[in-house]
Amino acid sequence: MAIEKIELELINDNPYQSRQTYHKQDIDELAASIKIHGLLQVPLARRKDGNVELAVGHLRKRAFLKLAKEGPGAWPKMPLDIRDFTDQEMSLCALEENLKRWDITPMEMARAVDSYLTNFTNETEADIATQLHTTQGNISNMRRVLRLPQQVLEKIDQGRINFSMGRELLVFQELTDEK
Repeated sequence: MAIEKIELELINDNPYQSRQTYHKQDIDELAASIKIHGLLQVPLARRKDGNVELAVGHLRKRAFLKLAKEGPGAWPKMPLDIRDFTDQEMSLCALEENLKRWDITPMEMARAVDSYLTNFTNETEADIATQLHTTQGNISNMRRVLRLPQQVLEKIDQGRINFSMGRELLVFQELTDEK
């Protein structure tokens, strides 16, 4: 464990981060808190190709970027806990961190779990279920939804169809596939 202050332009997002949306209000509130109280939780990261990749702490990075825009030299560096993470550990960090978030969508989580199991074939659905404190059935159902037609997946992403309805639609799709 080595905490270092790293220049913001050298900090890259975790390539396994499934979360794509960061709300401006969340960034603004966190930036205000950091400005008053400092950074209370130092994000984890690893060195990669001359830069640094966040394992967790993507919202904190965006808050630091906002603070850096306040003036020259205002917040040029961010403290990071630099560790030796494998790709698989980076992916698992992102999954575990996102599972704790209330605002991650079920589709983002399903894609993250599917990506993890596709990239790290030494892991099974049961393995990842244990690591994420859920059941193999939940993991399997998450991944099954991704087999729906693209236009249905888009409706789920848009919130026009909820994730549970998507799972129900799978039953009909599987019935028509059997014919």
